[in-house]
Amino acid sequence: MQKPKKKAVEPNPLDDAVLAEKAAAILAAYTKSVEGHLDAGRLLKEVKDANYAAFRRMLANNLKWGRSQAYRLMDAYVHFEGCPNLGQFDISAIYILSTKKCPKKAREAAKKVAAKGEYVSYRLARTLVAKELAKLGGEGEKPTPAPFRDIEVANGALVKVRVPAGDLNAVEAALLEALEHIRATIQAAK
Repeated sequence: MQKPKKKAVEPNPLDDAVLAEKAAAILAAYTKSVEGHLDAGRLLKEVKDANYAAFRRMLANNLKWGRSQAYRLMDAYVHFEGCPNLGQFDISAIYILSTKKCPKKAREAAKKVAAKGEYVSYRLARTLVAKELAKLGGEGEKPTPAPFRDIEVANGALVKVRVPAGDLNAVEAALLEALEHIRATIQAAK
């Protein structure tokens, strides 16, 4: 009986040596320019898409970066890849315009400004984002909470209840009915 041949073990495409090389390339790109930041984002995204565990290991061991910095670079790459006027952007403006909270129209407006040859600063990017967010109702604007209503329950006690918008009398009647049901259930259990 022949022994089965052992399969040749292929090296892990993202072993520590490969990760160290990628990290060196990312750091070299990161220190160059706005284009370099986007290139660093592209390289980070390639590693993350290939193997998330290796991506985390590279951040911790080779780059000494947190995930937020890595995701900031990857988001910048995703939103500004192929932009012909990158030299007209401050890197901090690109980061603001790449966040998930940034409306697409603000990003497009900034790219139009850059296409005209004007410099897109951090301040201008913030202004464009704020303007678009205001049109959309503001960043993280919370809906106005429903008003409190006092509802009289057993023994004349008052209960404060948030009542949603709509026919407040119908909601109040439904709540009173529910409270009456609860009271009856408690009485029956005694």
